[in-house]
Amino acid sequence: MWTLFLLHSATTPAFTPIIRDSAQLTKRRSGSTDIVEKVSEFINQARVREWNPVQTKNEVESHLKEGEDLDEGVEEFARLSIAAYREFNEVFDNRTKTDFHGSVVLTRDLIREGDVDENNLYSYLFVDEMQDLNRVQFGVVKELAKQRQDVRTFGVGDDWQSIFGFQGARPDLFINFGDELDADEYDEIDTAPEEIFTDDNPLLADFDAFEDTRLENNYRCPESVVNASNALIENNEIRTEKEPSGLPGGDPVQIHHLGCDTFEHKLNQSMERKIKSLIRESPYSPEETQVLLRQKDGDPSFYYSLKKSLPDSVDIRTAHDSKGSEAEHVLIPKVVQNHGYPSLQGDKWVDPVKQPPEIYEEHKASYQLEEERRLFYVALTRSKSRLDVLTVQGAESVFINELPDSHCEHLRPLPQAELNEIETNREIRKSLSGRVIAKNSKNFATFDWDGRGLVDLNLYDATAAQKRMIEKFEQNGETLTLKNCGIQYRDSYGEETNGSQRLQLQLDDEVEISNG
Repeated sequence: MWTLFLLHSATTPAFTPIIRDSAQLTKRRSGSTDIVEKVSEFINQARVREWNPVQTKNEVESHLKEGEDLDEGVEEFARLSIAAYREFNEVFDNRTKTDFHGSVVLTRDLIREGDVDENNLYSYLFVDEMQDLNRVQFGVVKELAKQRQDVRTFGVGDDWQSIFGFQGARPDLFINFGDELDADEYDEIDTAPEEIFTDDNPLLADFDAFEDTRLENNYRCPESVVNASNALIENNEIRTEKEPSGLPGGDPVQIHHLGCDTFEHKLNQSMERKIKSLIRESPYSPEETQVLLRQKDGDPSFYYSLKKSLPDSVDIRTAHDSKGSEAEHVLIPKVVQNHGYPSLQGDKWVDPVKQPPEIYEEHKASYQLEEERRLFYVALTRSKSRLDVLTVQGAESVFINELPDSHCEHLRPLPQAELNEIETNREIRKSLSGRVIAKNSKNFATFDWDGRGLVDLNLYDATAAQKRMIEKFEQNGETLTLKNCGIQYRDSYGEETNGSQRLQLQLDDEVEISNG
């Protein structure tokens, strides 16, 4: 319905040039972006914030004025979307024509106006997954709670697992639910609080119309996983204070720092090989194994390659889709800066209207990073037994540094002493083995470093004889040893590396090449 409406609107004289120009700009700047989907997303973000078109225009203009070096087409796209929003409101009036969100708005407004039959008002409200409500949905609960004197509202949720911010979810509403429901105004309730809330119950002793009860026992994960994930989420400013405990024991979280390159195809192959190896060596069957990706559609080559190479019974899904699931063995790949967890790449077309709740600005907290941290927390806590996290040495995600060493085992291709030496002297020398799987150019080859990942083999300083030997080993597929090989850190390529690095092997006349 929405697509037909937008296309129909585009035929009006005022709309045609805006649609055409913005569509061309959007396609040129972002590849396969669908203009209709982006306009729809823009409007939906405004609606969950309850901004009408005028408010949206003001908020977006203010946001754009603060921005620097706006990409081409962003302002034009914003004007297009606001114009579409105006016409949307003309057609979808939330009474005769509406959608799901509009139905929620209508429900809230009817309750507020007293247009709901007494039989449809309730004394007891039970709300599950309360942390995932947006402002409008929370408004329905609030209006229902105000209609009867004896209403009791019971909300269950975990703000640490609020991961649907892209749909307008507001964990801060759940965190402050008593204030949000104006619970302090309900002093004249019939049932005496002391009949239920007594001094014998320390959690509920200070009854003030609403109470917080912490459910802090995790019956899924071992203690090692729970303690590691607790330490991670403590880095969020906007959260409830609690101390979940897990099942006794548990092996440390295994963090695999691959020595691989961060070029996309080498990173993907290295991650895939490591996942296959870990599943093959696992004490748990493929049916008991889950691989949790940050995204599918945004990383299709990695996702579809995994689907082809792993047993069909392995559960491959995104962290968003993993909510409520569990597995004995969980693997989380690509916890790598700029390549997976966290995904901090914004959407220039929709960002002007996706502004965070005020509480994040008040605490000077990053709304996007905290949402990503909650998502990684959800991924970590799917594990019932074994948890493997895959990253890249020198390009570790900020989340890797937030996992405590006391509950993790770090498996690195180079020990810390050698890393320190590289940082001091820019290079170390050691013997290593592997296979040359590609001769990419005159001066570079791809080396499969003995299970540590695919890395660049730099041949700029190699002798002619060494280059011939490398070509021979590449053709034969034989394993070779590079004695006294140089290893350096090199800055990763790309516009947004943010200081991430990658290991690189250096071949020169001091290196001895041999079979096996």
